[in-house]
Amino acid sequence: NVVESIKLNTATATVAGTGTVQLYAYTAPGTGTVTWTSATTSKATVSSTGLVTGVTSGSSVITATCNGKTASCTVTVT
Repeated sequence: NVVESIKLNTATATVAGTGTVQLYAYTAPGTGTVTWTSATTSKATVSSTGLVTGVTSGSSVITATCNGKTASCTVTVT
């Protein structure tokens, strides 16, 4: 099945300092390869599995993409 939608487990998250938070992407109706990006890598980075790591105080929008569909989460680093 072709992925027609993607959503994340949360729309917002907070990380303390250089801590981490795990984001999860849910695709429907099928499954596919999800790619993760951080809009502001100077504030937070994201791994290929959705693990967000704080860098310095501020915020970044983390986006998951699959089959041209996107979902995002605003991560605030305190």
